[in-house]
Amino acid sequence: MTTRICIQDPDYQASVSLHEALNAAGEGATSAAGAYAFVSKGGVDLLMGAPSFSQMLGKKPIQLIVGMDAITNEAAIGALQILQGRHHGLEITAFVHDKKGTVFHPKVCWFKNDQGGVVVTGSGNLTVGGLRKNREVFSVAQVDAEEINFIEQNWEAWIESNRNNLHSLDSEVVSERAKLNNIRKAVFLDDLENVDVVGEKQLQEVQVFDVADMEAAEDLDDWSFNSNAFFLVAEIPKSGRRWKQANFTLETFVGFFGGIRGDNSKRLVLRAIYDSGEYGNLEDRPCVTVASDNFRVELEAASGLDYPVEGRPIGVFVRISVRMFAYYLSMPGAPSYESLRNWLDENAGRESVRRVVSSVNSSPEVIDATPLARFLKN
Repeated sequence: MTTRICIQDPDYQASVSLHEALNAAGEGATSAAGAYAFVSKGGVDLLMGAPSFSQMLGKKPIQLIVGMDAITNEAAIGALQILQGRHHGLEITAFVHDKKGTVFHPKVCWFKNDQGGVVVTGSGNLTVGGLRKNREVFSVAQVDAEEINFIEQNWEAWIESNRNNLHSLDSEVVSERAKLNNIRKAVFLDDLENVDVVGEKQLQEVQVFDVADMEAAEDLDDWSFNSNAFFLVAEIPKSGRRWKQANFTLETFVGFFGGIRGDNSKRLVLRAIYDSGEYGNLEDRPCVTVASDNFRVELEAASGLDYPVEGRPIGVFVRISVRMFAYYLSMPGAPSYESLRNWLDENAGRESVRRVVSSVNSSPEVIDATPLARFLKN
């Protein structure tokens, strides 16, 4: 068995995210199983959108057990139900217990493959924070066939011993726990280890969000950044007919986007924010260079748009965590365009395609000019 210890840290350039590790571990898997204490809708969308998981869904057996002691709310259960309804072979149950003084707290996923398997275990939950934003530590263990068979047998025995605690997602007990978690305080609990000390009566007295409001609050929290965050303002050059595949230099690819040349296991996660205030879909992109040493990243926000006759589109990319970015694409004629172009005029060099990295602290006017401003946490 070989084990690698990984560190996820939004300020550590060599960070490896749990999201990337799980995606890599799922490559070539014939089955998978996992248990996580806390799950959010954003975490479900992020993980199940990863290439290896999306390829497994509906084709290979996947078993997932989610905890209901906190955080896992109606939005998360709804997302899991939709996913389970779409994919045969995906079995999801909720762990509900009433034992005082103890919390359902596992964070583990194991994958079986033709060589044996991979086990990923550590501190991160199936939330956007646990998968990408938080400071977490986890291990990735490569195990042989004998070891993965032992893990599988032990797993099945543990499940059998907890049949009374495992419930379908549409059961009444799961619905009640999800509603209890669907409160403002649950999103921002600091001490999740001791969440059981918060009494049910106290929780019920806190203002409760409905599902739509909770999703909106979680989105704001998941994609928020502070005044120390770095951002890139970049002109997007025309690149044939597929200009939505934006080109960046190797220096920008490594220094800002966090890519590692020759390491194709790293993945870039982006989300577009539009002038309307709406969010785009999660964009999961490979971090690979092409022969010219350029880095190309496809931007959903550019889909269906013609390249402007005059002026270049300007992208503003805010680093949420390593290889995780919220971005805004400003086209000529947009309310923000003149402000962003003037800022580049004042701050960029004489390069043919202008790109400038700054921070919110140093240049708050850039963020203020865009809808990204609503995600700034002071």
